[in-house]
Amino acid sequence: MPNADGYCSRCRNWTLDFPGLECPWCHQQSADAARAHLDLDPDASPIEVLIAVRAELDTIRQRQRQVFALRSVAARALLKRGNIPEDIKAAHTKLWAVERWAVADQPKETKERLAPRQQRGTKTGIRVEYEKRMARRAEIFEITAEEDSTPERLRPTWGERDS
Repeated sequence: MPNADGYCSRCRNWTLDFPGLECPWCHQQSADAARAHLDLDPDASPIEVLIAVRAELDTIRQRQRQVFALRSVAARALLKRGNIPEDIKAAHTKLWAVERWAVADQPKETKERLAPRQQRGTKTGIRVEYEKRMARRAEIFEITAEEDSTPERLRPTWGERDS
């Protein structure tokens, strides 16, 4: 939505023909709407605006970290369940993404870089990488078994695997 005067401060186009709507060129809301959301008056000094924006971004980042931590807990719980392929389909995601999310809140594993013209995709190499990934998954389950503050409803039993 353009500013009150009909000018979009982001893409610098006049949007007088679209009052009350978002900018048709850049599809962004107006700075006036952001000021209202941050409870700033239109005559606020730029210093106050920058301080308010920084505080709002810090709040968003903190909430994002909390949500990502919850996603990691849920991904580990999903991997612990019995029927992974059906659970992955029900979650509308991919296995590699769930595996990445499960270790997102753990210390990073450093990977070796390939030398120039070095091949990665040999069958033996793929099998070794798969075994390393499965070992890392088992290691993460052992590490987080005691420390994990998973709610009981997200902590399923090991159950039998459906064939």
